[in-house]
Amino acid sequence: FNFSLTISDGWQIQDKVMITKQIHEPMEGAVFINSELGASISVLRLPLGTDASYFINYPLVNQKESFYMLRYSSKIEVINSYYFFFEIVCGEKNFLIILETEKSNYEENKQHYLSIINSFGMEC
Repeated sequence: FNFSLTISDGWQIQDKVMITKQIHEPMEGAVFINSELGASISVLRLPLGTDASYFINYPLVNQKESFYMLRYSSKIEVINSYYFFFEIVCGEKNFLIILETEKSNYEENKQHYLSIINSFGMEC
């Protein structure tokens, strides 16, 4: 997939798995899971010529430009979880990152999750 993500101890990676949660059609990607935190971070490389709106029902209402173009959703509540969707674009490469976390411990771990998302890197 040609990306990097800096994660701390306690996260386990499952590579080349089918991601199905909160997207229109299953896609192969990588999932980082932390059972202790009740959180997962899924990373999917989107097909050429598509963007996140093809795969999710949630608007990416926020935008930030740095080395990459970053669009992201507001906090989305689904039963006992919060979801956040991030689209990172550089040249023709486009990734969708899905953060799922239990509501009960989101606030105390919010900065930890953001530092992981902000550590995302790819070669453009």
